[in-house]
Amino acid sequence: MTALLSLLLPLAFYVACSESDPRAEDWSQHYQAGRAALGQSRFTEAEQALSQALTIAETFDSDDPRYDRTAHQLAQLHVVRGELARAESLYQHLRERQVALPDDHPDKMLTLDKLGDTYRLRQRPPRSTTASSPFSRCTEAMKKSPRPCRSYPTSTEHGATTPRPIPSLCEPKP
Repeated sequence: MTALLSLLLPLAFYVACSESDPRAEDWSQHYQAGRAALGQSRFTEAEQALSQALTIAETFDSDDPRYDRTAHQLAQLHVVRGELARAESLYQHLRERQVALPDDHPDKMLTLDKLGDTYRLRQRPPRSTTASSPFSRCTEAMKKSPRPCRSYPTSTEHGATTPRPIPSLCEPKP
């Protein structure tokens, strides 16, 4: 009997611990559907799926990366659609959420890089460009950290997608 219990107890523990959170599965479904729709230029469908994923991500812990990841995808959708004010608003919200992160944290650097790209696309300077501002400190940290140019899919003929580089704050202006 003891031998049977010693076999069943670990199995019961494994089953109990392996049950997944239905919120995580729902988030993943919406997030993946949104990314796929964005990649295929189905923007309305992408916005609906990513908005649902963002709503679900709000229920996770405040330090869970799924919220930031989803907000970045949704903001990128707004950029592609030319809805720059909406993208800027999301990036500003992310910036406020990430204020406690160190300046060289990759998530913070990505947010400020994308926010800077959005400012450039709107042809306006960042709100704070002093040397002590988080934007300037992160820009300096990005310059010291070599990384490949990011790209996002854009539609071309016959529904195919090809990556198009996103200008980076770290690259010199032409």
